[in-house]
Parts: sequence; C-alpha cells; structure tokens
Amino acid sequence: MSKERSYHETAVKEVNDLVRKYNVIAPYPVRRAQYTLDVELKRVFDESAEEILKALRERVNAGDTIPSLPLHSLDSKGVVGDEQIRQSFFVWFIDWIRKVLLRS
Repeated sequence: MSKERSYHETAVKEVNDLVRKYNVIAPYPVRRAQYTLDVELKRVFDESAEEILKALRERVNAGDTIPSLPLHSLDSKGVVGDEQIRQSFFVWFIDWIRKVLLRS
C-alpha cells in the first residue's frame, strides 16, 4: 500500500478537483462531498472482503487445497512475534493466491 500511496493521493486529488468544478455549477441540493483516501480505501476493503472470501471458498470447494501456514522466524526463546506472524501470513497468502490463480 505504501508504494501506491502517492498514486492514490494523486487520483483522489484529481477526483476532488472535478467535484469542486461540478459543485460550482450544481444546485446546492445535489452538490457532492469531497473524497478522502483513507475513507475510500476502507470502503473498498469492506465491500470487497466478502467477495474475496466467496471466491476463495469456491476455489477450495473446487478442489484447491489451502497450504498450512508456515510459522518460522522464532526468536531466541522460541516465540513467534506479532510482526513475524503478519509477515509469514502475508507471504503465505500471496503464494497461495498466486498458486490458485495460476491453476485457472
């Protein structure tokens, strides 16, 4: 997300510029609110989460297997920290998605 942040900020700025132009000539009752990046990203994630899970369920029901989550990067006490879990899950999830998509 951080790589794409500047692109998204520019895109939201362009949309807001258009909204401002529209609002200048539009009657008050139909004027649009400005968009903010964080609100729009949250809405996208909220709206797409169920569809992503539905598609993954369909793939699994079609015979695709879910690999086990690797837990590595233990610290000296044999404990996995939160950041290692997040990184391991992210890598596992991306690899699994890639495998599922390549089978299509």
